[in-house]
Amino acid sequence: MEKLVPNIRFPGFTDPWKQRKLSQICDYADYRGKTPKKVDYGIPLITAKNIKKGYIDYECSKEFIEETDYENIMRRGYPEIGDVLITTEAPCGNVAQVNNPNIALAQRVIKYRAKDRTINNTFLKWFLLSENFQNRILSLISGGTVGGIKGSILHQQVVSFPRTEEQIAIANLMENFELTITLHQRKLDELNTLKKGLLQKLFPKDGESIPEIRFPGFTDPWKQRKLSQICDYADYRGKTPKKVDYGIPLITAKNIKKGYIDYECSKEFIEETDYENIMRRGYPEIGDVLITTEAPCGNVAQVNNPNIALAQRVIKYRAKDRTINNTFLKWFLLSENFQNRILSLISGGTVGGIKGSILHQQVVSFPRTEEQIAIANLMENFELTITLHQRKLDELKELKKGLLQQMFV
Repeated sequence: MEKLVPNIRFPGFTDPWKQRKLSQICDYADYRGKTPKKVDYGIPLITAKNIKKGYIDYECSKEFIEETDYENIMRRGYPEIGDVLITTEAPCGNVAQVNNPNIALAQRVIKYRAKDRTINNTFLKWFLLSENFQNRILSLISGGTVGGIKGSILHQQVVSFPRTEEQIAIANLMENFELTITLHQRKLDELNTLKKGLLQKLFPKDGESIPEIRFPGFTDPWKQRKLSQICDYADYRGKTPKKVDYGIPLITAKNIKKGYIDYECSKEFIEETDYENIMRRGYPEIGDVLITTEAPCGNVAQVNNPNIALAQRVIKYRAKDRTINNTFLKWFLLSENFQNRILSLISGGTVGGIKGSILHQQVVSFPRTEEQIAIANLMENFELTITLHQRKLDELKELKKGLLQQMFV
C-alpha cells in the first residue's frame, strides 16, 4: 500500500498521514430551509456569493436579517471564530473561515468545526482548498447547469491529515503566504487607483486649457488640435487576411489593452508574402500609437515591435512632427476625459464602434514638448511599477497554487 505522504514536507516530519471522513472529525451544520426575510440593516447574512477561495467577502453581497430571527435561522449551529465554511452550490466548493461570529449563514453553506484536537480548523480550511480536494468536489457535482453537491455526500469525504504539529506548521505557512498575497494585492489596487487619479487630473477637461495637476515651472495654457492635424494615420479596413499557423503576428483589437499590446491573449499570424499588401496603408514603427475602433472600442497601446501586422478595427497614429510626443499622445488617449468622449461617440448597437472619420476629428489638448515628455515619463514609470507589482503578485499566486498541489495528500 502506498504511503500517505505529501510531495513537500517540513523537516522532521516523516510519519504517514491519517485519513478520516469529515463527519468523523468535525461537527457540522447545514443551513437548509426557508429563505429568511431580508432587511436593510441587522445581522449580516453570509450567502454562497460571499464565500470566496479562502475568505469571506463582506462587500460583494450585502444582505441582512432581523436580530429577532437570528436564533431560529441559526438553530442548527451558531458560528464561532475558526469555523470552516464550504459552499454546496452557486458556486460549489468555495471555502472560508469565520473571522466574525456575529453573522448568520444562509442556505448552500455548510459549517464544519473540529470535534477535538485531531484536526486543526485552519489546516482543514487549506486541505479543503487543496487541488486534490477541489478536483474531488468537481467530480461529485451533480444537478445540471447550476451544479451542486449534497451535504450527505460532502460529510462522507475523506480528509488526510498529519499529526497536530505538522498541521499547525502547514496552516501557519499558508496563512502567512495568503497575507503576503493580500498585501501585494492591496498595494496593486492602491497603485491602480492612483494611476486612475493621474489620468483624471494630469490632462485638461473638455473646454479647459489647464489641468488640475502640473509639474513645477509649467504655467502656460495647453494648445488644441485635431488628431488629423498633428498625426499621420492609417486605418486597416479591408478584406480579412488569410491566417496561418506561423508567420508575422497579426495584432487585432483583442490584443490591444488599456495601454499595452497583449501578444499572448490571441495568437494569429499571416504569411510574410501577404505582409506588404495587408500593410500598404502604413507600416508600423516603434512608438506608433494604436487605438481600437470596435470590439472593444477605445483601447490604446503603443507599438514596441515593428515586425507585426495590424488588423481591421485598429487605427495607427504617428506624430507628424515634434508638435506632439507619441508616448504623451498614448496617455492622452487613455485619459479619463478622452475615454469618456469615445464612449459618448460610440454607435452601432450591441457591438458599438466609432468611425475613423469621426476619430480623426477629435481634439487633442497638449502643452509644450518639455511638459509632454515629463507627463509621459511619469506615466511610463508608474505603469512599469504597476507591471512589476502585478508580475510579483502572479508569481506569488503560482507559488501558492504549487503549495496547494504539493503539501497535501
